[in-house]
Amino acid sequence: MTDILGVRFAGQLTRYDTWDDVGPVWSGTLAEDQVVNGIPCRAGYFTSDKFGTILDVNGTVHKFGLAAGHEFFGLNFPPGTSVRRGNAKRLWSFLLPADQGVFIAILATTAPGGVTLEIADDGRLDNIGSGHGQIIRVGGLPLNSKHFRLQGDRVISELAEPSAIAGETWPAGTGVVIDLATGEVAHHHP
Repeated sequence: MTDILGVRFAGQLTRYDTWDDVGPVWSGTLAEDQVVNGIPCRAGYFTSDKFGTILDVNGTVHKFGLAAGHEFFGLNFPPGTSVRRGNAKRLWSFLLPADQGVFIAILATTAPGGVTLEIADDGRLDNIGSGHGQIIRVGGLPLNSKHFRLQGDRVISELAEPSAIAGETWPAGTGVVIDLATGEVAHHHP
């Protein structure tokens, strides 16, 4: 076991002079679940664990799995969420475990398990994505998580299923814009 800045790692550690836009970091497997700077980090393997837990020279974790539920940006993420810390230049990334979603108040809905939420450093939800096309319901409409982003108070996505809108049936795959303030739905043409 190796202790770096009070964080205990098991097995091999790798030091990188730079990782993304972060300076020197260590990459490895945590020896046990432990709290690092107030964040409950998971030991061993976690989803999308290519480099393991990433710790910088100041003791800040930049990539980790959650060992317990934890709040970031007013959202309560479940244990098993894989987190990649963001900054002013890069969005934070939260890959939810397959079996647990997260309630998002601004959308008045729950993002399903297995999707990735990307959040700006100022706490603004930017997009929700998944290669599996889970359905996210906003304003009663089934939206495709493969194409789901927010611009201010508007959701831009595609219908995951045919849907009745304004007295018409819009087919699955139709691009839509939902105004979160008014609930109005319009066609979106990229």
